[in-house]
Amino acid sequence: MRRPAFAALVLAVCFGCGGPAFETGARAFSPSFPADNGASIARVRARVAKTPIPRGPDVAVGIADDRNSVSAVLLDGTQHAWAYAHRVDEVLVTGDVAVASGDGEAVVIDLRTGRPVARRKIGPVRLVGAADDGTMTVLTLRRGGIGGSSVMVFDRGGTVLRRIESDESLGAPALVGGVVFVPWKTQYVSAIEVTTGEELGRFTSPVVTEAAFTSNGSIFFGDQELVRFDDAISAPRPTRFALPAHAFLGETRRAVPESAVPLEISDANRPARLLVKAAPDPGVGFEDNVYYTINYGALTAVDVGSGHPLWSVLPGAEASGGGAYHGGAYFCDVDGRIFRVAIDGAVSQAGRFNRPLRTCLVRSDAVVTVPPRRPDPTTKNFSSVLLSARPELLPLQLLLLDALGKFGTDEAAQVLLDVAEAPKKMKDVNDRARTVIASLRTGRTAMVTRLGNHADFLAEHPAPAVGPMADALATMGAREAAPELARHLLDPATAEEDLPAVARALRSLAGANELLKLRQFFALYRVAARGPHQEAACAIAGEALARQGSPEDVARIDKAQNDVSTNAEVRRLLAEALAKAPRNVPNPSRTPP
Repeated sequence: MRRPAFAALVLAVCFGCGGPAFETGARAFSPSFPADNGASIARVRARVAKTPIPRGPDVAVGIADDRNSVSAVLLDGTQHAWAYAHRVDEVLVTGDVAVASGDGEAVVIDLRTGRPVARRKIGPVRLVGAADDGTMTVLTLRRGGIGGSSVMVFDRGGTVLRRIESDESLGAPALVGGVVFVPWKTQYVSAIEVTTGEELGRFTSPVVTEAAFTSNGSIFFGDQELVRFDDAISAPRPTRFALPAHAFLGETRRAVPESAVPLEISDANRPARLLVKAAPDPGVGFEDNVYYTINYGALTAVDVGSGHPLWSVLPGAEASGGGAYHGGAYFCDVDGRIFRVAIDGAVSQAGRFNRPLRTCLVRSDAVVTVPPRRPDPTTKNFSSVLLSARPELLPLQLLLLDALGKFGTDEAAQVLLDVAEAPKKMKDVNDRARTVIASLRTGRTAMVTRLGNHADFLAEHPAPAVGPMADALATMGAREAAPELARHLLDPATAEEDLPAVARALRSLAGANELLKLRQFFALYRVAARGPHQEAACAIAGEALARQGSPEDVARIDKAQNDVSTNAEVRRLLAEALAKAPRNVPNPSRTPP
């Protein structure tokens, strides 16, 4: 009668020593498992489909800066918080518990109370993954040096129910209905019955598979690409989906949520982090068809299909982590604050830790209502990031500007124009915004409207980005922009660097009234031009008059070219331009009366 208890005790002690005692389930991970064209995994699917997958509480789990404690804040509206003292090297959230490892020990902590439900010495091994179904917990552990991995299952009282040693490299597990799903060799997933240790079925994954996890009441396998464990799991083409190779992702494309695999604290503060959540609907890959990236203190929402950013905000201080939920994302900062950012970009504070954080992860698994409508891009959605002078945000700012240039809307053009007018201390950002504006082939209405603004230094109104707008509008053939462009050409507040682009645009867009302004500009600057911008603009204005003006204009330009008082560089540039092609016959419709 005492033998089972004694065996469990010896097993626990031996596991803490890292020894191979009490291995069971010898068939698990065996290369001799029969090829059955998916029949065995289909049977497992039929069995597991009858078991509801419990949803754990929505929670933020944080690691203190000294790594000597793990703490949590419930995100159910109560903001109940707790802290547990323990050295932490890795942490994850599964079911109703958090699993933390450090100093050769793993501790399983109830998320609602902060009390440990089990502790286990694991020795000099790495925690690969953990899963919990409310009655038992499974750990996968990887040995260093000699290699190999272990699977250990124990109940809430800490009694070890199953331990399996393997020479294979095992991934993070999932646990549903008494069946443990364990990836191995990045290709296979074995479904192992806890009570017998028998491998009930095996799935050969078409994607690299480092983890199994549950989310939204479903099971998923994969890494950068995911396979849904549904009725198609045994079909030749199981349900699979991945994030496209967007610029915002860079090399960070892992679709497994951070809360489902151990977050190594040494990597917690890496510059870029991806927040994503698999959707429960088989027809949808990811929740809301959106993923989120954290770049230092910025949280950015990106549409999965198009790769277009929806918004980018600075909710708080430097980021420590976060997590996606149905309808938005959570963002933690190093000061311990937790922010909820809805899919429309609205920011609200959801809770707070009582200490600064080294890192944070958020798991949201609750059923929520339909989220707000996704926004169109506006200045409000991007201004806090694009107008920030923090140098570490520059790579993100440049990505956002390039992306906005592809939106093809007046709203996106307005955002770019605002950034181009920002203080010149953000030179790299200003310059990229101007470059993108010049390349636009949409946003015509927004640009023509913006040309109506002129610099007012007393009112602290900066000059608009006239030069880039002139280039874009000329390419679009926007003749309605000509009157305002002509006013900017003669406005002393117009930046000198913009004058050549304005003159070039008027060369193709000018009507009779604008030719009059070109005539005035040429008369003012043909002698007094100073610097390359004024000289180039004056020469372009003279060329436009020679090609499109009246016979009097042609004679006036010829006379200016032979006048030694005309700026020498203007004469040279004008001669080069007119030598490339013959003068046009004057157009009476463009000649002022």
